[in-house]
Amino acid sequence: MSIQERDFLMRMIQQLADALARIAGLRGAGRTPEALLLLQQTTDGVFGPMARMLEQVDSASAAMLLASPQKIRAYASLLDERARIHAAQGENARARADERRALDLFLLSLRAPAEIPDDVRAAIDALSPKVDPARLDPRARAMLESIAAAAGNP
Repeated sequence: MSIQERDFLMRMIQQLADALARIAGLRGAGRTPEALLLLQQTTDGVFGPMARMLEQVDSASAAMLLASPQKIRAYASLLDERARIHAAQGENARARADERRALDLFLLSLRAPAEIPDDVRAAIDALSPKVDPARLDPRARAMLESIAAAAGNP
């Protein structure tokens, strides 16, 4: 990765973190329609024309399209926040679907169970109890099982 690519990626990650904080603030204040709008604008801004395609393909295909672990995690973070907004709106089916997809993507972004960044581990730990492992992408489910085995949890 070139220095310019790395700098761009770091700016994107910081902008995403700032946007997620604003979105969570809106959600926490009960302003869920505004939070959802800002989330969609952020998704469109970060992923451009690819954003619509990401919504239409399965998790494994989305991970392939995004290619880098950082981009996959960025998209997964947006889905995780969207799940929280849907849950706050009482749209439980939508929330569960976004939680499953976010967990799939967090897991698909990993190369090995021993190399999990703290923020990704926290997201996986928070999402795992909410998602039926049988509904995960097979590769994501295998990574979740590897993580559990490495932690000594069969």
